[in-house]
Amino acid sequence: MTPTNRKDTAHYPLAQIKLAFAERRIRLSKKARDSMIVEGMDSCELVEHVQSLRAANCHQSVTDIYDHTVWLDSYLFRRADGMTWYLKFKPNTAGPQGEIFVVSLHPSDAGQPGHRRGGERSE
Repeated sequence: MTPTNRKDTAHYPLAQIKLAFAERRIRLSKKARDSMIVEGMDSCELVEHVQSLRAANCHQSVTDIYDHTVWLDSYLFRRADGMTWYLKFKPNTAGPQGEIFVVSLHPSDAGQPGHRRGGERSE
C-alpha cells in the first residue's frame, strides 16, 4: 500500500459526474447499497442529490490506498430531513468506460458541532 495524497478540491469534473449519475452509469459498493436501504434512500433520490451538488459541497479528494494514481472525490449533501450525508466515489476501472463506483455513502457527522474539514474533531 502507498500513502494517500489529499486535497480540498475535487479531482474529477463535477459536470461529468452528474452526467454519469443522470445516465445511471454507476455501481454501488455493498456498504453504500446497505446504507441506502437502511436509511430509506432510493437511486432516484441519490441522483437528485448528485444533480444538486456544487463545488462548495466537495469535502476532499484522496488517492486510493492501493493505487496512488486513482483519486476518490468525496462530497457532503443534506437530505430533506436535515441529515448530512457523505458520498465518496471514483471511476470504476473494472466497469464500462465512464462508469462511477460509489465507494461510500452514509450519514455523516460533518456539519455537526465539533466537526472540522478532513474528519478531525474539535474539542
